[in-house]
Amino acid sequence: MTPLLEGVRIRLEPMTLEHLPALEKIAFDERILRYMTAPVATPEQLRAWLEASSKAEADGTVVPWVTVLKAENRVIGTTRFLDFDKANGLLERGTIEVA
Repeated sequence: MTPLLEGVRIRLEPMTLEHLPALEKIAFDERILRYMTAPVATPEQLRAWLEASSKAEADGTVVPWVTVLKAENRVIGTTRFLDFDKANGLLERGTIEVA
């Protein structure tokens, strides 16, 4: 299960389908689209991407969050842990944000 993580300015909330409306407000920004590994240019593609993230989380291959700017309680991006290398204690972190 993905934990809630909170710092002084940012909160990482476990990503769920309930975040879809907030993600739709930022997901189609050119600053985000250029970093996506799969095409996410429509609401349908965004939903499919979010559902794939949920499946990967259930499979234990990804830990996805939405990034929330606490001062405005506004979703500004996503963060995830992926590519777990348990033998060497390594993982990859991917972050996409629009401030």
